[in-house]
Amino acid sequence: LPADLQELLAIASVEGEVFTAEVVARLAGRDTRQVVRRLTQELDRLHNLVREEGRERVGVARLSRFRFRHNFFQAYLYDTLGDSEREVLHEDVADALEALHEGHTAEIAVQLARHYEAAQSLDKAAHHCLQAGHRAVAVFAHGEGVALAQRGLRAIEQMPDSQDRRR
Repeated sequence: LPADLQELLAIASVEGEVFTAEVVARLAGRDTRQVVRRLTQELDRLHNLVREEGRERVGVARLSRFRFRHNFFQAYLYDTLGDSEREVLHEDVADALEALHEGHTAEIAVQLARHYEAAQSLDKAAHHCLQAGHRAVAVFAHGEGVALAQRGLRAIEQMPDSQDRRR
């Protein structure tokens, strides 16, 4: 594959087996329309590496979802990244997801927590774990709520002593 397609796939691999074209476009510094076209025309139809999963509106944002055709592709690409690059990309992915889901982040709090944990952004990881935990308890998923709260507390315990940590 050409280097620019490899870059798109490497970024996508950080979001996960299912990824968002708009996130990939933001992180690659490319036009969303161009990225969607490359994903559908080249990476889906020509190379059979991804497939279009669907589209949805979140607030004013339109999001195009894609899926790696096999989780082996996603895992391989993710493993080619260095630890520092992964950490930076996880934070960038989380920031992009937050921006695209503005006003609706509670719906993806578990995903945001996972990315912020991987990025070692412990304050944001704790916030989203606790947010997801509250949401789980609200729908009577008490076991999941407790597990998420424990993840949030572990993230808080790893933070240096500060006013934010005590709060």
